[in-house]
Amino acid sequence: MTDFVNSGLKPLTPSYVYLLNMYFNLESHDKLEEVFSQCLEKCRPNTAIYNIYLDSLVKVGKLDKAEDIFSQMFRDASIGVNARSCNIILHGYLYSGNNLKAEKIYDLMCQKKYEIDAPLMEKLDFILSLRRKIIKKPTSLKLSKEQREILIGMLLGGLQIDSDDQRKNHIIRFDFDGNSESHYVMKSHIHRQFYDWLHPTFKPSDDSENIPDKFCTIASSHFGFYADQFWSKGHPTTPKLIHRWLSPCVLAYWYMYAGHRNSSGDVLLKIKGNREGVESIVKKFKAMSIDCKVKGTGKVFWIGIMGSNTTWFWKLVEPYILEDARDFTKADVNIMGQDLMETRDINFNSESDE
Repeated sequence: MTDFVNSGLKPLTPSYVYLLNMYFNLESHDKLEEVFSQCLEKCRPNTAIYNIYLDSLVKVGKLDKAEDIFSQMFRDASIGVNARSCNIILHGYLYSGNNLKAEKIYDLMCQKKYEIDAPLMEKLDFILSLRRKIIKKPTSLKLSKEQREILIGMLLGGLQIDSDDQRKNHIIRFDFDGNSESHYVMKSHIHRQFYDWLHPTFKPSDDSENIPDKFCTIASSHFGFYADQFWSKGHPTTPKLIHRWLSPCVLAYWYMYAGHRNSSGDVLLKIKGNREGVESIVKKFKAMSIDCKVKGTGKVFWIGIMGSNTTWFWKLVEPYILEDARDFTKADVNIMGQDLMETRDINFNSESDE
């Protein structure tokens, strides 16, 4: 493994997953912890890696440390917790007799609509019956405020929506650039954020972190607003009221999904839509004391935020940029690999783009 790490070959993450699983199955927990520490230094550990380490800690009875690791995963959006994480720590609490903390994890799993392992559910049923607590039923799916803002930001950058013939049900199609490290981070985050909405095909049962570059949601009427506003005729368009929805979170996800920062530090935002919508966005930026320029060709436009204007832009979006994506959103890192030389100036004061 040392030779592989020193060779500089990528990616390291799958190799560490394999190695950690091997030591876990061999019950070599000291060696597993050593490899986990090395992994923290050499690559970006994902949920799968943390889950193996968490499972190891619970198995050897280091519950306090396991609790710290679980809390770290929960706080860090770039790692996150999933059904397996919760079942692991729930197992630790139940079999150590810490019923109060077990109930808190149970509440979290109900909220996230995670499936509880059958043996744990049997033990939980008994504990909850003693406290006369009613088993909660998962609530119906509803988009959170953060999910709504994420969708708007990514739709500005070209996210696709497919609708049925009656336009009653709609599918969100997430599409990430497999060659972009920023998109690699974002892909995992979005997969977790919208896990409950995803089509079963894209819900791995083995806690696999091999998330495809393309995945989609189930067909749902809940996406009707976004289909009407951003894909009204089967083609990307920019809503007339887009200026009302440009929150810092929306701008951050727009930038992470379809943005570029050149060597001068200027911020360029790609948008697929219409000229009127772009004009509305430019006016909104000006109202926020951010001057910008526009280049466009056909239905694809680039909004450029230049010079000192980038300072205010970064103050707005930085709190919402994913931690592990920060290094890839620095100057001269082109997220989407687009060629800006193909764009042309657009004068909104004239009647045409000529």
